[in-house]
Amino acid sequence: MDVGSFAELRERATTMSDAELDYRIRENEAVHRRWAATNAVLVAEAGRRKTYRADGHATMFGELRSTLHWSEGKCRDSTQLARLVETYPDIGEALFEAWMSVDNAVVLAKVHANPNCTEPLESAIGAFANDARRTENHDLRLRLEKFVLRHDRRERRRHALADARRSGYLKIGEHGGTLVCKWGAFDAERNRQVLEKQLEAEFEADWKITEERYGDLACESLMPRTREQRFADAVTAIFQRSAAASPGSKPPKPVGNIHLDWVSFRDLMTEHRLFPDRHVDPFEDPTPLVSKMRCETGDGVPIDPDVALQVILEGLVRFVIHDEAGVPIHWGREKRLFTGAAREAVMSLFHRCTHPGCRVRAGRCEADHIIDWQRGGETRPDNGGPRCGRHNRLRNRGFEVERDRLGFWHTYRPDGSEIG
Repeated sequence: MDVGSFAELRERATTMSDAELDYRIRENEAVHRRWAATNAVLVAEAGRRKTYRADGHATMFGELRSTLHWSEGKCRDSTQLARLVETYPDIGEALFEAWMSVDNAVVLAKVHANPNCTEPLESAIGAFANDARRTENHDLRLRLEKFVLRHDRRERRRHALADARRSGYLKIGEHGGTLVCKWGAFDAERNRQVLEKQLEAEFEADWKITEERYGDLACESLMPRTREQRFADAVTAIFQRSAAASPGSKPPKPVGNIHLDWVSFRDLMTEHRLFPDRHVDPFEDPTPLVSKMRCETGDGVPIDPDVALQVILEGLVRFVIHDEAGVPIHWGREKRLFTGAAREAVMSLFHRCTHPGCRVRAGRCEADHIIDWQRGGETRPDNGGPRCGRHNRLRNRGFEVERDRLGFWHTYRPDGSEIG
């Protein structure tokens, strides 16, 4: 954009059309990605030559801190990205051509820098690079976290320690009390689901009162309780309901779901000698399966495979094994609505609303048909996906959704162009 000052830039932005604003943002992002690729090559070359020694620095970190005034995090990200691009020039090309975001390249570089993951990443880098070109950063991070859990024993020990160090206390003072608890990842996720259900009930109760009092003027700020007060009351309600339950009674189902792909489940059982060793074809291409490898809760929270095995063997939770297409079960056309196990199977296909950029968890979404029932779409998991209420209603305005053979979701505007 040809402007001479920041004031001119601000003035120019106010006169742009929506389409031009979108174009300029994307254009600037392309420049940022090319800069990152260029800088990675330069940092790698400077590191190879050890140019930092001339000014008395011990590493490139010192030079970047002193000359560019970068933070520790920025220095780490830049040097790790430089090593990734040097090892895999295709990543650098994807950045330079603006096919991959800088943030996605940085999280890939972090895994590459992990000494326990460097070698396993060699056979998976192609799949993750493809993911990084089309996947939102949040989703790529979750996939890489699961990859690290699979290959880095230190990370698995951290999960085990978090569970072993679970703690809590209730402190009662003169004017009130404070409850503090710490759990491992799986228990934290299960407890969150229970708490969220109670929070919904508390919200609905407040909203009903607010509508009765204010009618069309009702809004959240007029509710009788604050969000924090509803949180505290939700915890109290859970305690009271537990106290009212008869001793030894079973908790409501499901108490939690763990989702495993077939390959991860088979390898996990083999690792613990519960399955016989399997013959591995040396010519088998492992990369198509990498993005589908799962060991997580229904909302996508990575779970330590050892914890997954424990709860599977103890029968504490329901576990779902996915095939190579990422689909857990086949459900026919007997029903129009996804309910029961069929709904849970649909929700397992993705951990959040499939609309680009949406962060509503799958557990709070509706089970949406990809091909509408009216157009012959069957009520089966591979024809469904989680969509929040707001984005599900967009289907009535001409927006279309599809899931490709690799498991990636695509949302199209009424004019046929893809979002994202």
